[in-house]
Amino acid sequence: MGSRLGAVTSAARPRLRKTPWGAKLRPKTELGGRNMSRESLSSMFTFVYKCIFAPVWILGFSAGTIAILVSSGRREDRPVRAFIAATILGGVFVCWFCIRLKRVEPDGQTLFVSNYLREVAIRLRDIAKISENRWINLHPITVTFTMETAFGRRITFMPRTRWFGFLSSHPVVEKLRFASERASRQV
Repeated sequence: MGSRLGAVTSAARPRLRKTPWGAKLRPKTELGGRNMSRESLSSMFTFVYKCIFAPVWILGFSAGTIAILVSSGRREDRPVRAFIAATILGGVFVCWFCIRLKRVEPDGQTLFVSNYLREVAIRLRDIAKISENRWINLHPITVTFTMETAFGRRITFMPRTRWFGFLSSHPVVEKLRFASERASRQV
């Protein structure tokens, strides 16, 4: 019976599908009477930036700053002050940019947003505004909602990386706008 139970769970476990361009699709789910697939709009590096790079950078620079302070004694050196300032400013920037990133997956009428600890479903028609920062090569996209969500009124995610896309709008922005407008018309 134990082997039969194992066979049932492995057979019932959904498999991820891939699109022709390599994006992973979650299994089809029934949503609003139609079968729809969830396609991640977020970069695969979102997890790396949010959960690995940010803590390593903050801990590394903090440890380096403490080591410099301890080794310098009571001397007031300009490099020590510069390192302290760089650690503080860099830590604020890393927290502001990396830790707030979310994973985003649309599915028909719903936008699934995850911070890797929990996932929240938000209706696409509740999107008020979509903007991006073209000056940063990672093109962080900010989605503002008409109502308060579990992650606040705004979420930021990093779309898949494009080579040679500097200063041009990322195609995900238009894709989300179109999906939001379509969901609003179907109400």
